[in-house]
Order: sequence, then C-alpha cells, then structure tokens
Amino acid sequence: MSSDSSDLDYDPVDDSASDEEDEFSYNSRESDVEAECVTFEGWIIVPHPEDDKRLTDVVQPTLHYDVHPAVVLEEVMSPMKCFETFVSETIVTFLCKWTNERVAKYFLENIDKNMKVHGLRWRDVTVSEMYVFIALVLMQGLIHLPHPSDYWRRDFLLAGPQVFSATIMSRDRFLSIMKFLRFSDPKATDPSRPMTRLAMFFAFIKENTMIAIDPGETFALDECLMLYKGRLHFKQYINSKRSRFGIKLFALCPSDPKFRGYTYSFALYIGRDIYNVAHIPGTDALSMSERVVVYMLSNLLDEGRELILDNWYVSVRLVEFLLTRNAYVTGTIRTNRGVPSELTQLQLKKGQSCFIRKGDVLIVGYKDKKDVYVITSKLTADFVQKDQYSVVDKRVVVLQKPSHVDHYNSNMGAVDATDQDMEPYNAARKSYAWFKKVGIQVLQRMVLNAKVLYSVTNKRKVDMKDFTLQLCDEILAKHLSDYTAMRDQHKNAKRQKLSEPSTSRLAGRELVRSEQNTRRRCWVCYNIEKKRSIFTYKCCIGCKNRIPLCSLDHFTYYHDNL
Repeated sequence: MSSDSSDLDYDPVDDSASDEEDEFSYNSRESDVEAECVTFEGWIIVPHPEDDKRLTDVVQPTLHYDVHPAVVLEEVMSPMKCFETFVSETIVTFLCKWTNERVAKYFLENIDKNMKVHGLRWRDVTVSEMYVFIALVLMQGLIHLPHPSDYWRRDFLLAGPQVFSATIMSRDRFLSIMKFLRFSDPKATDPSRPMTRLAMFFAFIKENTMIAIDPGETFALDECLMLYKGRLHFKQYINSKRSRFGIKLFALCPSDPKFRGYTYSFALYIGRDIYNVAHIPGTDALSMSERVVVYMLSNLLDEGRELILDNWYVSVRLVEFLLTRNAYVTGTIRTNRGVPSELTQLQLKKGQSCFIRKGDVLIVGYKDKKDVYVITSKLTADFVQKDQYSVVDKRVVVLQKPSHVDHYNSNMGAVDATDQDMEPYNAARKSYAWFKKVGIQVLQRMVLNAKVLYSVTNKRKVDMKDFTLQLCDEILAKHLSDYTAMRDQHKNAKRQKLSEPSTSRLAGRELVRSEQNTRRRCWVCYNIEKKRSIFTYKCCIGCKNRIPLCSLDHFTYYHDNL
C-alpha cells in the first residue's frame, strides 16, 4: 500500500535567496505588496495588479469552446439512448463474450462441476440478459440491502422490490453472472499486469466519453477513491477522503456548469510507472504526478485549454512544460515545488496578498486562515470583491482577494460533483475481485454521464435517482418481453386497491362542497401525484382543516393511507 505523496520524485528548483535583500511594506488587508519591481532568479514581484504583464499574449483558441454534445443526437433523447451513447450494444456484447469465455475456462479446470453453478446448469449469457443484469445492478444501488441475495427474499421484515423476481431474473442466475463477470478477455489477462483486467473495457468507454461532447475550455483533474480494504499492492491511503483506503481513479471533468458531473476521461492508478508519455517530447524529467497530468491531457494539448489542479499535481516545472504545448494551468501549489523562497518567507497578514511573475507564470501568495499559494499561466494579477460574514464584526463585510483564488474555487469542484451524485446510489459491492468493483463503478459513472447528456439535450434537470429508475425501466421493457405486462398489472392492482371502499377511518367524515365556496388544490393531486393544476370546491367535513379532495377515490386514499 502506498501513500498519497508525489514529492519524493520531484527535484525541486534551487530557491536560494538573492544576494541583495529588499524590504517590503504592506498596505491594509485589501492591498497587495507596495514596492518597486524587484527581480531575483528571473522572478519579479508585481507591486500593483495593473503593472502585471505577461511575456506573451494568451494564444487565442482555434476551436469553438462552447460546451455542447459533439455527436449527432435525436431531437428527443430518452435515458436509454443517452446511456447507449456511452455503453453501446457493442460493449455489452463484449461483456457477454468475455463472461462466457471465463465460464468455459472455469469448467475446463473444474470438470467435476458438471457445468453447474449455484445449482443451475450454465447457459451462455445473451446480450438481452446482460442488459437486464446491468439494470438489476443499478437498482441495487438505489435500494441498499445487506447481501445481493436478499433482494429476492419475500419476508415481511426483509424484502426487495418486486422487480427482483424469477420472472425477471432468478437469484441464482444473477449470482452466477456476477461470479463470472469479466471486463476484458480472460485469455489476455496477466496477474503481474493488473490493468489487463480492465484495459479493453476502459478503452471502449473512454473512446465514447471523449467523442460524445465538445468539452469546452476549462477542465478539472482530481482523484476519486473507491473503497477497497482487500490485499492489493496498489491500494492507496488518502486521509482527506471519506473512504481513506481504496483504489484511486484519476478523473478529468469539464468545469462548465451545464456539464457538471460529466467524466471526460479517467485512468486507474496501479503503480508509479504506468503513465507512458515517452512519445511526448520533454517529459523525461517529469515526476509521476506531473506525468499523470500530461497523460490525462495528451489528446487536448496544443489547443489552448486550461486545466485546474490541486497541489498534488502542480509544480513550476509542469506549468512551464504545458506552456510549451499551448496548455494553461491554474492551481494551488506546494512551497517545495519551485515556489521562490522570497515569496514563502514574506509574513503576510490576513487578507494580504503578493504577486510574483516569471515570464508567463504568475504565483499568488494570499493569507486567509493560512497561507495559500496559487499558480497560473493564463491569468494576470487582479482582485475580486466577495461578500463574507465576519464572526468578529457580526455582519457581512466586503473582502478583496485575488481573482485566481476565486477562479480556482469555482472550477475545481467538477470532479467532486461526480462523487456527490454517485455516492448515495453506489451499486458496487464488497468483493475479492477488485476489478468487478471498478468495472461496476465505471458503468455507474456512465449512467451519470448519460444523465448529464439527457439534461442538456432535453433542457430538463433530473436527479440521479429518477434518471436511474427511468433507465432501468426502459432497459427491462426493451429486453424483456413480459416486463411491460407485469408492470401494467402491478399498476392496475394499485389502482384497484385505491378505488376499493374502506370504512376504517371514514366514520364521521364526508366529502362535501366547501362552505366558503372557494377552490383549493386537491391534497392528493398536489402532494402525491405532483399535479399542480387540480383545484376543487370539495373538502372533507370531518377533518380539522377541511382537507380539499377532488374525488371519492382521493377521499378514500387520504384517510386510509395518510
């Protein structure tokens, strides 16, 4: 297990102080350092924001950076069509092929099993059956039960939704498919090379995520941590993450608010020397964390895009290298990554800031609760005003802080947004087979991508839960001939139960016209059926607040169920 550190292989720049010492004076909290321009080791202290100038102008992009879908889409995109944009039928066909090949290999090695798994004679998985399996896995993320087999229980105390039935897919068949599920060709796997377990699946998925949208100008790169506490040589410990122990996944996400939550590219961390960027000139001297950035951005270089990074990745060396490839960086930076000691030794007061430039690279020192250092190769020195509540003054005060800090805070959360949307509905289960957990998590990440694409194309916001329900419903309706009839039968049974008269709570209550002769929204229509336009003169005379109810069915439903 390795820790979350990349400073060990970083060769820091010589930050020795200049022979000539200079004294600086400061204004109030809102001001920057007042001084004449002081130069040392190529760095220049910028006394005022208006004095800051880049060595070269920012290259105007040749591409149109409005974030939008890049593939030809239908006028109305359903959840299923959006999902198949990323997880196509071709990918599902490969999942079936790899799973069936793993089963064949298993029975060759275990002839005594007589082709039986969980008591059932094995039959090859079909494409439709794999789609149904994926739908049931996603449903398990919406409703959490202790063990997958519990979803098929019909106990009074513990039972899963009715969709988990033998008519849809039996419990033993589901567990059999899960046992042999594979995300790569079993014949090509190598225990000494973990990525062979997922490489082909990742390649198919990443190809679709990259061509589905035009990602825009600004990206955020950060790591996600999938909980895993098994024995694994590339398991990571990151104290700042909720899971703390697990498998690390690097994710590159557009920062545009419309596509917040979309994963444009991703890579699994399985060791220090896997990010091969040798084909890109000038990368030999980069550390592992710096190579990760170049690897993730390799197909977006030379296009004038901007990358938002945290201090695990950033160094002056990386920023200068990306400038040679027409790529810009804004991010926090550690003091041992090439930041001049003249800047770090300044004793800034709270609210004070200092700008220091070298060519096209600008570093900002800012004191809030602690010293913060932000590096940028695109922005110039500037301030923004922000309203902030002061605990000391007990009122809202206007603070002036560097615009680079605000720019970083506004764009860095793109990766965290994906985790926030996915975490409540995580479908991955505890497993010795780490690659299954990763594969299912990537499938769920594609559901989130589909949700974002659906919201943009249909211009309608939908949350992750509702979208997953709609998607599963469409998958089952398309790939199961009996599903639609079963669903309609269940709905009709609910309607019939709703219309059945009941006298349990109706004593002394009667549905009559309101004495005030005024119309109000029907309580059941508004709160249960989410219909906002149903108004009625009728109300229950026996209820304390004269509850408005538009029909006898809703009158009965309200008193029997609420």
